[in-house]
Amino acid sequence: MDSLSSWIWLIPALPFLAAIIIGIFGAKTLKENSHIPVIAGVAGSAILSLIVLFKVNGDNSSDTLTATIPGYDWITVGNLQSLISAAIDPLSAIMLAMVSVVATFVVIYSKGYMSGDPGFFRFFAYLGMFVASMLMLILSDNFLMLYVFWEAVGLCSYLLIGFYYNKPSAAAAAKKAFVVNRVGDFGFAIGILLIFLNFESINFQEVFAMVPKMAADDPGLMTTIALCLFLGAAGKSAQLPLYVWLPDAMEGPSPVSALIHAATMVTAGVYMTVRCGAIFTASPTAMAVVAVVGGLTAFFAATIAFAQTDIKRILAYSTVSQLGYMFLAVGVGSATAGMYHLYTHAFFKALLFLSAGSVMHAMHHHIDLKVLGGLRKDIPVTHIAFLIGSIALAGLPYTAGFFSKDAILLAALNHHSLSWVGWLAVITAAMTAFYTFRCYMMTFWGPRMVPSDAHDIHESKWMNFSLIFLAIGVFTVAYAGAGKYEGAYGGWFGHFLGQSASVQQYTALVHDDHAYSHGQVALISGVIAVLFVLFAVIMYAKGRGFAEKFTNNPLHTALLNKWYVDELYDFIIVRPLRWSGKFFVGSDNNIINGVIGIVKITPNAFGVAFQMFFQRGIVSSYALSMLLGLAIMVYYAMKSMQ
Repeated sequence: MDSLSSWIWLIPALPFLAAIIIGIFGAKTLKENSHIPVIAGVAGSAILSLIVLFKVNGDNSSDTLTATIPGYDWITVGNLQSLISAAIDPLSAIMLAMVSVVATFVVIYSKGYMSGDPGFFRFFAYLGMFVASMLMLILSDNFLMLYVFWEAVGLCSYLLIGFYYNKPSAAAAAKKAFVVNRVGDFGFAIGILLIFLNFESINFQEVFAMVPKMAADDPGLMTTIALCLFLGAAGKSAQLPLYVWLPDAMEGPSPVSALIHAATMVTAGVYMTVRCGAIFTASPTAMAVVAVVGGLTAFFAATIAFAQTDIKRILAYSTVSQLGYMFLAVGVGSATAGMYHLYTHAFFKALLFLSAGSVMHAMHHHIDLKVLGGLRKDIPVTHIAFLIGSIALAGLPYTAGFFSKDAILLAALNHHSLSWVGWLAVITAAMTAFYTFRCYMMTFWGPRMVPSDAHDIHESKWMNFSLIFLAIGVFTVAYAGAGKYEGAYGGWFGHFLGQSASVQQYTALVHDDHAYSHGQVALISGVIAVLFVLFAVIMYAKGRGFAEKFTNNPLHTALLNKWYVDELYDFIIVRPLRWSGKFFVGSDNNIINGVIGIVKITPNAFGVAFQMFFQRGIVSSYALSMLLGLAIMVYYAMKSMQ
């Protein structure tokens, strides 16, 4: 591992330097070639990340952090010592590879998607900063460094979601994402502060080593810290009740949606929870909260996706649901299953979002299912790519989603007290299969429906390149965690990730009753996926008439309006804050400003009065006043001399 220290920092540095170059030279020099530095930088990061992955995989020497690579002393104040240093272990190695590889295909795709946009260079500068921030977050080996780049990822997402800042809905979505994440990040900051105050350290290894003793002495404190950290994770990874920003994030360009929903920002919360395994596993209460919130989020978001008609919004709620699966897995002690689903989901969700972007590009920004249909012959590469992504998301047997989802269901159904959440996840899997193929069928099959202003329907070669390679990736990543490896289920992925000290904290906690075998769960989920996919195909194969018979009811209306959660938040949070803001603004204008006005007017009034009596413009009066003043001064001077 010593050889890594000389170039490990190039992984985040390359995309960051690319962003700087574009920021300086993009507007006047690079212009339409602004994509070149970012593609080169992110691709370079991907190559180096894969080298790190293979190198860590070849090191079988330790069950702790494989390497800590120092950078420089950043902050030293009293007991607070924060270094810029990198933590390299199986967990961070997998995350680096996943983020950088998926990001590479997203930035390549972006060249075709954003071609001709007046903000072309600005977009690629933001992308470079976004990827660099996420890579630094993964490499963090202390809580302060983690928090700084946690916020940097949030800043970049704000800039990218609101990229079309002249579009009111995009500006509102960016603001919403920023504000909602402030709620979660406040809890995250409190958790880090509690860690520093009680452990007198913010270094991961030092804190995690002291957790067992602290948990024995003060279990309530550990629960509080874990729940504060999880509040931050719920904000970044869009869990109940802080999920509302993620569906609106689709207002950004489609490559942004792919990057946020698949590989960067939303995965940060899951990664942080797994990285802090020592803290979370020290509190059974916190573990139960993580599992229940994850399971409920997965189910709740899936119900909303049932009725949506915007392709990207359907995929957005699907992302919220799949993130819920990941937290469910972590909460029941199967961090390996959660990370495996994060890993597979990154590829097939990126593929789906980029395919949706290709549809949007071909149809002149139309993406509503109500005006789409029969496009499979017009955009054949996009059609096949979307189908492959849909098969994986639906969890059809022997696909990426099937293997990773089954690992989660197996862990949840066999949990001694939370098996009910596992059955909720099974129901969610059925809904996922249906709404995924509902979206696919309404877009590519049925009668050909093309809006009148959509002309010259075609695909982009740049965009197709990424779609093809991501589609291949969906097939290849599926088998990283499939079957047995060295006698145990979880494949190579489970065996490799299990060497991480953070993951081992969760593994040591699991005490399953083994009510269901691996084969039983695979059979249940496989049959459900096939049945509900067939149900969707049959319902929408010949048109929408039959399906529309089920839309005229209050339940469908509630689902279409997202259970009115946004309206509820507006009523109980947004409006009271606005009213209180108006009240205080009025108080400021009428009371505080009034007092300030009185203070300002009083000396002015005295000045005017003196001016009226003493400054009348008559020179003789001024001379008389001076003589009187002089006489008074002489009088008092002589009196003082007596």
